Amino acid sequence: MTQRARRSTRAARKIVYTEQDSDGADDGRVRKRKAEPTDDTTKGKRARPNKKTLQLADSSSLSSLDGSPSGSLAGPSAEAQVDLDGTSALGLARQILDAPGRAHPMLYHTSHLLPPNRLETSVDEEAPKDLHPLQASLLRWFDQVKLNREMPWRKEVVDIESWSEEQKGQRAYEVWVSEIMLQQTQVETVKSYYLRWMSRFPTIFDLAKADVEQVNECWQGLGYYSRASRLLSGAKKVVDRFAGVLPQDPSLMEKEVDGIGPYSAGAIASIAYAKPVPMVDGNVHRVLSRITALYAPQAAKATTKFLWSTAAQLVPQDRPGDFNQALMELGATLCKPREANCVSCPLSQWCRAYQEKQVLCGLDDAPPTRLKERGSHVDDLDMEDVCGLCQPLESRSTPSDGHVLIYPMAKERKKAARREVAVCLVIWQETPSSRSEKDHRLENAPPVTTGQTKTLVIKRPEKGTSENLFLRGDYSF
Repeated sequence: MTQRARRSTRAARKIVYTEQDSDGADDGRVRKRKAEPTDDTTKGKRARPNKKTLQLADSSSLSSLDGSPSGSLAGPSAEAQVDLDGTSALGLARQILDAPGRAHPMLYHTSHLLPPNRLETSVDEEAPKDLHPLQASLLRWFDQVKLNREMPWRKEVVDIESWSEEQKGQRAYEVWVSEIMLQQTQVETVKSYYLRWMSRFPTIFDLAKADVEQVNECWQGLGYYSRASRLLSGAKKVVDRFAGVLPQDPSLMEKEVDGIGPYSAGAIASIAYAKPVPMVDGNVHRVLSRITALYAPQAAKATTKFLWSTAAQLVPQDRPGDFNQALMELGATLCKPREANCVSCPLSQWCRAYQEKQVLCGLDDAPPTRLKERGSHVDDLDMEDVCGLCQPLESRSTPSDGHVLIYPMAKERKKAARREVAVCLVIWQETPSSRSEKDHRLENAPPVTTGQTKTLVIKRPEKGTSENLFLRGDYSF
């Protein structure tokens, strides 16, 4: 059994983390003490000596960790409510960074986001619509910036409960088209194509009547033509089976409609139908990875499951579509892959990565902290409560002010496979009609001069859509 998967088989025991300081000042250290074993079978037995236990958290932030299953998003127990103000959050971050390899409990990722009662009822239709400060802060920021980047598919949705099925279906169709076009394509590029598409196929019924040639003609230049064909086949199915209205259930939508996956289904359901369901694209993946300080392989199933689960817990009952769009907007404008504008971020107060950065930069009035390397004694540590998702974060050369940018964990780049490619270049060359047939042969022709030849293929630029591809052309050298 691997070290990460190994779980303790000893009798259940309780670890109590307490703060001990001198002169009433918090020195950032955490002491541990052991309570008596709770298993009846271990009464009278002497505790194993010299067993090291990870010092992970203080009693004001993460307690009662023993009963939390690995990967659970449930908050602390009722008798151990999380109370994270600015000081305790930084103190906790310091403790985590002081642990070998940044070892931490699973609750470190999510305990600061929402209170336990919200985590348990966030997907309940009957849950109250009161917003958590995190949600309110993000929505308030989105209201201020959503018009900065004009997008023809982004519309104000008011009183959606009073909309007719036809109105909801039309809105869902518009969101569907925009989300499919935005896959692997920049917003600025999509704008003109979206307007052209909606002019040609204003409703899903118009699209269902079209053929593949008409659809491809309207899509021409946007690339990845399979997206257009799936839109067409999906529209025909929606008209035939659902009377032209996409299902409001994202699971049914994903199952029945061609070209709709988990992200597209979540986008349509939340934006068009105001359903409190998550949507996780590349931008949201990055934002959530930094808010939770998740340092795990991006493509791993466990990572994907955790981020989708976290997104589901965060999405509010009120304005779920705006909340999801706000997360995407945040990732596209402030929380970028190579640049994080944490000072302007509406979620910096709840961001674990930003808290760790403050500690490493010494902004919490404490000496700057350097990450400790995981030593050979790791086999002696009690791994019961350690997060099983994150990889060890060892000392590195990255400046502390760039700490936020290490999240999410960089993808492992595979070495490019060596391939041999044969290229046939067809050249047309002008020759005087008086020359003999032998002279017409290309190998015996005189040296090529400007204006005498034309090539039948060209190579696209190294950057941009369809880079480095060879296409037909009629260009003179």
